[in-house]
Amino acid sequence: MFIALAPIFCGRKPGFRNWYWRTARKQIQLLLWFLDIRIDIDAESLAKLSQNDGGLIIANHKSNLDVLALVSVIPDDRWVTFGAKIELTKIPFFKGGFKGEGILVVDRKDGKTALQSLLDGYSRADPRVSLVLFPEGTRVDGPALGKFKAGSVRIAQQLEKSIQPICIFGAYDLMPRRRVFPGTGTIQVRVLESFQVRADVAVTDEMQRLQTYVTDRYETLQAVTQ
Repeated sequence: MFIALAPIFCGRKPGFRNWYWRTARKQIQLLLWFLDIRIDIDAESLAKLSQNDGGLIIANHKSNLDVLALVSVIPDDRWVTFGAKIELTKIPFFKGGFKGEGILVVDRKDGKTALQSLLDGYSRADPRVSLVLFPEGTRVDGPALGKFKAGSVRIAQQLEKSIQPICIFGAYDLMPRRRVFPGTGTIQVRVLESFQVRADVAVTDEMQRLQTYVTDRYETLQAVTQ
């Protein structure tokens, strides 16, 4: 209710989005505590997030808990926004809420239009804002990473942004697809070194380099966290 209604009533007030995301983070942390879900993030990962000033953030996506885990660990002095599928705006109150929050709405039925809407919205955002994307495109079942789509690399190349990959472990075990209520336990969040995208290299080549970079580190961390 807070996420949906607060932007409708207060979204035009100066400084709303900065206040909103800090408050939403506290609300999410409280919700996770209530659900008895612990977020484990190490000091090194927190330091990397603090140093990210407007770079693109990507993360693997296996559970509806992924967004909650991500927002809960973003430092208060860093701003984020998300790309959300247009179907969510059909839920009562969400369309006005997304606008107030600065969420970038995309129509996934048309890849070119979706990408352009993200580019346009992200380019107009405050330079301190990081756009969070799930490069697999949707939730992926099983322990392995899914194949990355090219959108994150295209955006990074055109807007001259770095990419900060984040690996999330344990969320799928607590709330896999089609499960309504999550189980209790721990979600591990680990932040990788920023990936510098080369603007003069073909998108497909850079996408494969990013996939390899993240997959190698994801598999290594996965072995440690299990």
